[in-house]
Amino acid sequence: MAKWIKRTVKTCLLAPVGAVAVGAVLLYVPPVQNAVLKVVLRHVSERVGMEITVGHMRLSYPLDLTLRDVSVRDSVCDTLLNVRGLSVSVRPWPLLRGEVFVSRLELDSALVHSKQMIEGMQLDGTFGRLATADVGLWAKKEELKFDNVLLADAEVALVIDSIPPSDTTDTTVNRWRITAERLDLQRVGFTLRMPKDTLGVTTYLGDARVTGISANLEAQRYAAGRLDIRGAYAAYDASERPRTVGLDPQHISASNIRLLVDSVRYHAGDLRVALREASLDERSGLSVESLSAYVHLDSTGVSVSEGMLRTTRSWIDLQARVPWAALSDRPTADLQAEWSAGIDGQDVLTAMGEQGPRLMRAIPDSLLYLSGLVEGNLERMRVHDLMGGLPGAFTFEAYGSAEHVMDERRRTGQINLRLQTESRQYLSHWIPEISGGRVRMPERMRVELEASLKGGEYQGRLKAEESGGRVELTGRYHTLRDEYAVDVRVDSLRPVHFLPKDSLYRLTAVLHAEGRGTDIFSPRTRITLRGSVADVHYGSYRLSGLSLDGSLLSHQAQATLSSASPYIKGKVMLDGVVRRDRMAGVVAIDMDTLDLMGLKLTKDPLSGSFQLFSEMETDLKRRHRLDLTLGNWAISTDQQTYRPKMLTLHAVSDDDTTRLSFHAGDMALVATGNADAPTLLQRLGNLSDAFMGLMARDSAAHIERLTPLLPTLNIQLEAAQDNPLYNYLQEQNIFFDRLTVHASTSPTDGLQANALLLSVMKDTMRLDTICLDIRHDSIEGLTYAVDVIKNRFRGQDAFTAGLRGHLLNGVAEANALYRDSRGETGLQLGVQAEQRGKAYRFHFIPDEPVLAFMPFKLNPENYVEMRSLKSISADLKLTGPDNAALWMHSSEDSTELAVEINQLDLQQLSRFAAIPDMQGRVNVALRYVPSDVSFLIAADANIDNLIFRGQPVGELLLNGVYLPLDNNRHRFDAHFYHNESELATVSAFYRQPQQKQAQGAIDGTMQFDRIPLSELNPFFGGAVDMQGVLRGQLTLESRDRGPIWNGYLQLDSTSMYVRAVGTRFRFDDQEVDIKDSKLRLTKYGIYTTGGNPFVISGTVDFSKSMKETADLRLVAQDMLLIDAPDGAPGAMLYG
Repeated sequence: MAKWIKRTVKTCLLAPVGAVAVGAVLLYVPPVQNAVLKVVLRHVSERVGMEITVGHMRLSYPLDLTLRDVSVRDSVCDTLLNVRGLSVSVRPWPLLRGEVFVSRLELDSALVHSKQMIEGMQLDGTFGRLATADVGLWAKKEELKFDNVLLADAEVALVIDSIPPSDTTDTTVNRWRITAERLDLQRVGFTLRMPKDTLGVTTYLGDARVTGISANLEAQRYAAGRLDIRGAYAAYDASERPRTVGLDPQHISASNIRLLVDSVRYHAGDLRVALREASLDERSGLSVESLSAYVHLDSTGVSVSEGMLRTTRSWIDLQARVPWAALSDRPTADLQAEWSAGIDGQDVLTAMGEQGPRLMRAIPDSLLYLSGLVEGNLERMRVHDLMGGLPGAFTFEAYGSAEHVMDERRRTGQINLRLQTESRQYLSHWIPEISGGRVRMPERMRVELEASLKGGEYQGRLKAEESGGRVELTGRYHTLRDEYAVDVRVDSLRPVHFLPKDSLYRLTAVLHAEGRGTDIFSPRTRITLRGSVADVHYGSYRLSGLSLDGSLLSHQAQATLSSASPYIKGKVMLDGVVRRDRMAGVVAIDMDTLDLMGLKLTKDPLSGSFQLFSEMETDLKRRHRLDLTLGNWAISTDQQTYRPKMLTLHAVSDDDTTRLSFHAGDMALVATGNADAPTLLQRLGNLSDAFMGLMARDSAAHIERLTPLLPTLNIQLEAAQDNPLYNYLQEQNIFFDRLTVHASTSPTDGLQANALLLSVMKDTMRLDTICLDIRHDSIEGLTYAVDVIKNRFRGQDAFTAGLRGHLLNGVAEANALYRDSRGETGLQLGVQAEQRGKAYRFHFIPDEPVLAFMPFKLNPENYVEMRSLKSISADLKLTGPDNAALWMHSSEDSTELAVEINQLDLQQLSRFAAIPDMQGRVNVALRYVPSDVSFLIAADANIDNLIFRGQPVGELLLNGVYLPLDNNRHRFDAHFYHNESELATVSAFYRQPQQKQAQGAIDGTMQFDRIPLSELNPFFGGAVDMQGVLRGQLTLESRDRGPIWNGYLQLDSTSMYVRAVGTRFRFDDQEVDIKDSKLRLTKYGIYTTGGNPFVISGTVDFSKSMKETADLRLVAQDMLLIDAPDGAPGAMLYG
């Protein structure tokens, strides 16, 4: 019985132990492991509301756990965690003591996606490998130790939308201590994005190692023995705007980062960093080759010692100590910072983004040296020995101090600066190069600056001297009262030394300005201006005696500009009101003298005087008014003085109407629109932009597309013979009786216009009526008609002429018609033009046109197509009576274009054109031969059996060649023949201007060895009979002042019989020189019967076209002038 009881007790006691042992043994059996895993995973998944799966698990003796294909998905099947493999080896026996020793921990290929599980942020990442060994955890002592930790091939992205506030009620003390012997990071990337702050940080560590890591969370003591980073990359973006060229502080990007830190220590606010070496390459092109410093930050302040930065070319050394007590309101300590630097210009331009070869070549290989010392605190700050310079260019030194730096009312300070430029060998190349030649630094310039601040008032004095010129500037500005004053005195300054491309050569002036406020619309703003210009030399202008007085007080503005210069004498006066909702004023100009030739605006004498009075008013929105009167004006030339009529201009604009009227004598211009002036100007601007865009795309005016953009306008112009327009045309020898113009535009009716000009006369030609009519509709497009009617006048035949055409859908048509007084058609020809792709195609109509009263026939499929100057094709043939023809043709296999005119009757042509009566046949052959880089034009022309006003002339022949050359040069050669004998040769070069407003240049020669003067007799109509020959040579050169002729002329055995007086004059055989466009005569003799000549000495100046002058001495004694008997044929005088 006792044995049974003992056996039963033992069984009961050993059964649990056996069950545990059996259970433990069963856990190493794979089927049991899988069954237990399924139960555990199902239970955990239900508790956390997620799907957790494990592809494979293996637990080996004693505690080696291996997991494969671990996955965690949320309720919508998004993967939150995915681990390919996890292996952990734990020593079992230390667990019995409450200690955990992990002999091996490896994580293989993990993916993390937190979605919105963490408040305000999202974490995404991939981890290639995480491995560590010999990890010890002592829970009771709250201590964690790592031996070696490796993280490789990891990429982590953290997006932070908001940071939740920390829990300040949690008083739990964290006493954990963590140490690690070594941490290796290989190919690890980290990205931080904060969308609300537009902040982004990206880093990549190619190879990084940290040793001696320790962290005491209770004592807040952190340390690292050594940090070594190689092949790293970092980027910082603080703005969404695009990156700028150069160093952009809001977009920093550095690569090839090398960082070596000897030690990092932090404890209770005390931070110590020993940076031994650092280098990097920034995106802008800047490269930091070396950076080292020792930084100490604690509760008393921050210090930097042995700070050193080196780039390829520049260097900076820094020593600084900033106690926090120096930055307090009541400082008890002083800060101190001392630096020295050598800055290379290449680094500056690289940081600015200017890396062009031109600028890089312009910056020489020299350093800008800077050094200085700052010490003090917010109560008193001092700058000592701030010096710098660029060897061979300039040096400067400055010093100053400031007190009560943070107190706006008590703040005071002063600064003194001296700058001295040295030899300009350096700056004369660098500054003009980077400024495109617009700016340069003169040699030996001295600048002194004294500035001070006291009680919110800034005061300054600047003095600069250069080449005898001086600039003195004094000024003050009170920040609290917004009051200012400035005085500028300029004495004999030569601004062209600073701005070589400008033309301001000398300036002497004085300016004083003072006031309060800068908002001209504010009632508290007051401004006073006083200034004068004693001497200003700009380009070819030189003015003096200019003065300015102006003021603005309580919305009232006044100003007077006076000039006592010899070329400009007068006053400009302004008086007005300046308000934010209304501006109104009066401007009066009283100009006594305005000499345009003295101001070098014209080459010929032209001066004037006038009085101008104008009133203006505007609400700065839509209501505007302007009244202008110009009177008492006179215009003087070298011939006479004109006193034009008074001019008046009235313009008014309100909410829905704009009206402009202009009157001068009997000339009146009135324009009205159905919108306010700003709206009207905007519509005109839109119309102009649309037209320019249309021309840029199609190069053809599709008027129908522009019609909807037309503003509603009406314009009327009336003028007779008492107005400035008539006076101007009168100077050009053009006269008329009356001019009338009516025009209107609208988006529905398009453009409508008609004009009438009566009795227009130029020299002896009078046109009785000129009419213009323009209409626009949706069917025919824009149609126009010009009609000219001429009645018989002074022996001139009457005729009618007209030009009609239209523009529609990009196709233009023009038809010309001419009829003489007998109603015979002298011209009937039209042309149709349109654009086809990038080519212009012309087709001539009708099939039977009329040219010079001669009927012709056109080939029906005629065309001329021009794609460019090097690509022109044509097939145009006109055939007329007596073998007359005009042919323009090209071939498909050649780019050559030929133009031929055959047997054109000059007698018929003289009936049509305003040329003398001639007979003969004209033949012309022209060849246009383009090439890849240029083209050639060769022409041959001749007139057979020319008869001029009934006098036979013979045969005339011309050969010419035109050839464009390189560098915008052109060459022309021509030969002239008469009856197969060469008369003259011409050779000329033309150079196109490089600038738009410049003039081209022509250089050439003209050679004539023997021109028989008898060949000119037919052109004098029998009035004279010339015998002898003309020889000579002329050269033409282009100069700034105009063309210059040089050479000589010689009359050989020359005589001229004048029938009007019945006398033959014989000319001297001596050469007549031409030099600088002046023909020089030295005792040149003209002889008649007897030995007493007519002697001429002096010069004839023809350097100014149409304004030739002569300075001659004429001597004759007992010379026979008239030798015609009474009744002699052609004689007008006898005796």
